[in-house]
Amino acid sequence: MEYRLPDASVNPYLSHLYLLAAIEHGLEAQLDPGDPGEPSAALDGVVVPNTLGSAIEAFEADEYLMGAIPEELTRIFLQLKRDEWARYCGQISQWEFDQYWEAIP
Repeated sequence: MEYRLPDASVNPYLSHLYLLAAIEHGLEAQLDPGDPGEPSAALDGVVVPNTLGSAIEAFEADEYLMGAIPEELTRIFLQLKRDEWARYCGQISQWEFDQYWEAIP
């Protein structure tokens, strides 16, 4: 097993819940983790989402993750993350301001 500590922005309760669920799934399905130190073949072609919006979509599309925690918790979590993403998308960044300010008549 390889476990990498997440940064402080991760909810420790949710991260450990999913860690335990993944361990349980691996043991039940007798998944081969591969050789230590070798990149996982299971991750070939996997693209990590580069925005919160993409991460929400990937989370919703993953049946295993959606079923790993109670439905009510999943619903509330997704509601909060969708709201967070909508508020983020509604902000004007400094880059956008610098890039487009000259174009405003």
